[in-house]
Order: sequence, then structure tokens, then C-alpha cells
Amino acid sequence: MESPLGAAAIAVSALVAAGSVPARALDVKEKSLEGTENAAGLTDKQLAIQRWFAELTFLNEGGDGWEGWYVHENQLGLESIRYSLAFLGYAAAAMAYKTPAYREATARILDDSVRRMVEKRVWDFIEVYWKDDPHFPDPVAWENIMYSGHLAQLIALYESITGDMKYSTEGWDFVWDEETAIHYTAEKLMKAMYDQVALEPIGGISCEPDMVFIICNDHPHNAFALYDAIHGTKFTALDEKWRAWMEENGRLPKEKGKEYLKITYMRDRGVWATGFGTPGSDGWALAWMYPWTSNPRFVCEGWETMRDSRLWRVADGGGIYYRSTTVAQMAGIKDTSGTSFYPLVESQCLRSGEGKAREVFQYFENLAGTFADWDGDGMRESYYYDTEPDTRLWVTANLAAAMVTEGDSLREMYREPFFRLHEGEPYVASVAYPDVTVKKAEFFRDSDTLRFTVLRAGGEPGGETEIVCGNVRGVKALTRNGAPYGNYAAGGGAVRIKTPVSGEVEFEMVVK
Repeated sequence: MESPLGAAAIAVSALVAAGSVPARALDVKEKSLEGTENAAGLTDKQLAIQRWFAELTFLNEGGDGWEGWYVHENQLGLESIRYSLAFLGYAAAAMAYKTPAYREATARILDDSVRRMVEKRVWDFIEVYWKDDPHFPDPVAWENIMYSGHLAQLIALYESITGDMKYSTEGWDFVWDEETAIHYTAEKLMKAMYDQVALEPIGGISCEPDMVFIICNDHPHNAFALYDAIHGTKFTALDEKWRAWMEENGRLPKEKGKEYLKITYMRDRGVWATGFGTPGSDGWALAWMYPWTSNPRFVCEGWETMRDSRLWRVADGGGIYYRSTTVAQMAGIKDTSGTSFYPLVESQCLRSGEGKAREVFQYFENLAGTFADWDGDGMRESYYYDTEPDTRLWVTANLAAAMVTEGDSLREMYREPFFRLHEGEPYVASVAYPDVTVKKAEFFRDSDTLRFTVLRAGGEPGGETEIVCGNVRGVKALTRNGAPYGNYAAGGGAVRIKTPVSGEVEFEMVVK
């Protein structure tokens, strides 16, 4: 069955052919704008988005390493760095599942995202809310799930993709000043969140003091699910406590065209601060509820409500978007950021029939699709959606996650560690990233064959490069673009291939 996002790709390609996409979003060196179908491997557009994520994280050497980010002193609102970091990491991890025999770029993006997440500038806003709390300046011991949940989910994803448990064994420090450094491990972080779920009668953890947001409480449960799968712990034991309470109390009365979920519960007073919802909040909550919940049907009933919302508008340039309500705008949810969650919800819930993701992608392509030349080499090798500076990163990340998600794929991703799925398999260990990128990489057990496609994305066209493959005891045969190829050396469980790369180059290695 064709993915609804595959249809989105067709629509976008038609727009390009018709000249409807702004010229600033095109580049003669870009092979194709097709990029939302769920095929094996990453498309050119998805590779370009991955490159943008890399440029913002581990390749970022400009200034103090935060070039391209929206960084400001006030880290209290939705424009805060923690949300951009989190959604970037979630999308990057999902992309790794499209190249299961290559994860180098994703691993480095996730590792750098965690490193940035624990920088003081990201969490020192706690002084505003918890300066007089006995836990201060510990940013994760009490409440603040709007930070701790995202950090935990990023760490679990890093461990899953890489098999590297350094955050569980060595841990890290939250450094407040020269005298104060609070040491944590991943399990200590999970336990801090779990203990609060156990303590709270409703099972929800506050973001701000006394304020339990539905959107924030998805992320610790995704972290629990994946961490349990990796380590055999039991942090998911209390999932049902929050799920049952939230479903019974957080759902709005059914009314056609209206929103689905309430937003904020005032824990200490026992009342909802908001007896209404917004499409942006619904989208966020439902997109990240689907992976962990035991009741996906609740999520997909919410998707149906979103699909039928009275707030859809036709954009001047084509496509559709959610018109953000006044209350949502006051909270920092814009038309673009609120709409960007919708395709990720639809990609998980739509099994047949027509949705709206195709038209949503059309809206974003026309409005903000942009190629960029980050390194000044004359090649616009990166791609992102240039919406408002404070939300363009998480808009791009939400759309990228939807591009590579279909049905239960994200749900499965949080139930079985990536490294365990592919343990012992031959894989592409490294390339000369970012000059060379990996478009496809998969090991086929039935034929003992590693197939991968590399793409020249920078550097000298046609210049020789090295590709290192791991977990290879020996090579029976190697072909390059279908012809036998012998410029490689094998030994020590690795194969080093020397090859020119101009455009796309396909390799097929039959291993011993």
C-alpha cells in the first residue's frame, strides 16, 4: 500500500515541475526534490535534512558552537533550545532506521545533542522556578519534565542506535558553578522520573511548578520503554497509571471540528487550567503518545479529530495549514509549528483512505523549503524549512520524522534496541562525512550481502575516498556499480575500500 507521505512526495515533485516552488528552494546540483516516500534508504531531500542536522550539531564550529540556533537568555518558552534539540534528535534517530547498515552520522548527531542538552545554558532557567526548592540546582530531581523527559529520550535513543552505554556507566555532570556539579547516570535520571510517577496520584509529572502538561509526559514514557528494552529494567511498570488518568480526564467532550485534548492540569489545586485545546498541542501530544501507549486507538481517534478540525486553512501559495488559535499564539504555538506535528500523527494512524499530510507538505514546501550552502563550497547540500527563526528547527525535524515514519515503525523503534536488531551484521562503519554521505545501506542475511550506496556531497568531484566496513570476516565478491571491484583491503574484521565518488556509487559485498 502506498504511504500517504509517498503521495506527498508526488505532489511536491509535480509542483517543482510546474515551477510552483520558489526559486530560492532549488539548486541545479540537487538531483531530486522527491523525499517523502517510505522507500528503502534515504532520499536526496532526507539526506540534505540530515546534513543540516549534522551542521547544527557535531559539524558546528562557528562562534561558540551554536551558530544557526535560536539562542536567547529566556529559556522558558516553546522557542527554548531544549525543544529544538529534542525534536532534532528524534528525527535523526528515525532516519537511521532507513539505513540500518549505516549509523555513523546519526550516532554523532545524537551524541552531540545530549552533550548540548546538559550544557548549563539549556537548563539554567530552573532558577526562575525552583530557586527556593531543596533540590536546586539539580535540574531533573523534581518536576521540570519539560527538560528531563527530553534528555532521557535522547539518551535512550543514543544507546539504542550505537550500543554505547557510556551515559549509563560513566554518566555526566550538571555543572552549576565552580563549586557545584551534580553527577547523574541514565538510570539515575530514569529513576528520578519514575519515582515522581509513583508519588503523584495522577501519574503525571509537572513541567513548571504545579503545572502538568499532557505534551510533556509522553517523553519520559518513551524513554522508559526504550531504556527497559535495552537494560531489562522495569520503568514502564507505571505507564498505565498516567495513561488511564489522562484518557479519562484529559479528553475534551466530543464535538465535530473541535480540539481533542486539554492542555494543562494544576496538580496542587486539582483543576484544569485550560478547559480547551489547540491543534498544535493535540499534534505534539498524539505524535509522541503513539510510540509508548498501550492504547493506540485513543491516539488515532485524536487524529480523526485533527483531520476534521475547523481550523484548517488554504494557504495563498497552495497547501493547507492549521490556523493557530489566539490562546495558542500567546503560548508561542504558531501556524507553522502547530501544523508541523500533523504529518507525524497521520503517518502513524492512517492505514487507508486519504488524509491531509500531502497538502501540509505542499504548504511547507511552498512557504519555506530552502537549500543552503553551510560550508561555502558553492554546493547547497543542506535542506530545511525556513519558517520563523525560533521554530524552524523543530518544524524541520517534525516533518523529517514524518517522512520516515509509517504505521507502527516509530512504535517498534521504542520497543527493540537498534543495535540488538543488527548485532554482528556487516555494516558501513565510516565514510568521509560530510563530503560523502550514505544513501542506502542494508545487510541481507539470506544472501550474506551488504548493499550500500554512497553519494558525493562535497569536496573534490570524483576524488578518491575511503569507505570502512565493519563486522566482515572476509569478502567473497565486491562489485562497484555492477562491475567487479578489487581496490580494497580486508583484515581484523574490517574492509577498507578505496574508490572515486562522483554522484551516486553503488556497492554490493558478499561476505564470508
